[in-house]
Amino acid sequence: MDSSIRYRLPYSAFYNFLESHGDVFKRWWVDPRSSIAVLKSVGRERAFVHRSLIQDMKAIKNDVEISGMHQAHLRDCGAAVSPSRASSFARRH
Repeated sequence: MDSSIRYRLPYSAFYNFLESHGDVFKRWWVDPRSSIAVLKSVGRERAFVHRSLIQDMKAIKNDVEISGMHQAHLRDCGAAVSPSRASSFARRH
């Protein structure tokens, strides 16, 4: 186990927190992939079920990330072919 983790709360503590703080906010942003237990804990009428904006922002890649993915794909391609052909392919790209 990771030494930085000192204590794990049980799931019930999370759901108890949601239930006890359900009235604190008018609406709770809930990802549609969340469990039904989360919706029940905050109250369906208070849940705004929508994809997280953070996930949308993480999907946008900058030039460095795109280049890194391109290089990774080339390396993966090289692993699928013979070593001599992979090195010549990588040099051309």
